[in-house]
Amino acid sequence: MSIKNTLKKSVSEIKNTTKKITDKVTQEYKKNTIKDDIEDLYTELGKIRYSEISENITRSEESVSIYSEIKKLLSELESLSEKKETVTYCKICGKKIPDDIVFCPYCGTKREEADKDDLKAERSDKCENTEEKNSDTEKSDE
Repeated sequence: MSIKNTLKKSVSEIKNTTKKITDKVTQEYKKNTIKDDIEDLYTELGKIRYSEISENITRSEESVSIYSEIKKLLSELESLSEKKETVTYCKICGKKIPDDIVFCPYCGTKREEADKDDLKAERSDKCENTEEKNSDTEKSDE
């Protein structure tokens, strides 16, 4: 593969990774904004309910509309939370990263390389264990 093609592929992977990270940050920002809005509405509803109780009013239209708004925002927050992305840990630095990105955003390690290194180590361990078992078997045969 030529250097030009390698660079194009790397730039494309970086672009995709950046988009995914930006989407994740945007989603978290939306969720936090909704949580803040819900907190503000709860505070406002509490004040309204306090005045309603002190004035012996059952429920005002204002408190009902705030309740409806809170319910709508909670539903929206729940739907955003359901779109959870699967997360794993980088094999090199150990930080949490989304499954669908190619490079770790913290240490820059390409996931495939880390996975290959793990596979090599795992195979090496299996080979060593097999050799130990074989030597144990040979000793017991003697």
